[in-house]
Amino acid sequence: MKQKHYRRFLLLLILLSAATFANAQNITGRIIDEQSQPMPFANVMLVNRTDSVFIAGAVTKDDGTFNISTDKQDGLLKVSSVGYILMYIDARQGNVGDIQMQPDTQTLGEVVVKGYA
Repeated sequence: MKQKHYRRFLLLLILLSAATFANAQNITGRIIDEQSQPMPFANVMLVNRTDSVFIAGAVTKDDGTFNISTDKQDGLLKVSSVGYILMYIDARQGNVGDIQMQPDTQTLGEVVVKGYA
């Protein structure tokens, strides 16, 4: 009798895990700079369209590619990297293609360092 309950439990566990994986989708793409070179270590976040709440995120690989696995059907991709303008892209299931970042032209003002002995 215990073996029968064990088999039912195992079958239920397999069905639940299969349903979880069936709902997940992948959002993939590649981040490139202004000279169409891949940008490693850029931050890519999927945020809620209405209130910008974080859903999922990834960091780009050496070749500039990213892969975000989520069960959400829509949202915005928030792409950021130091020295580049923050970008928001409509997120859709599948490959979003190449996202080209633009350099941020703002520079810091003068910095004076003083040392005392």
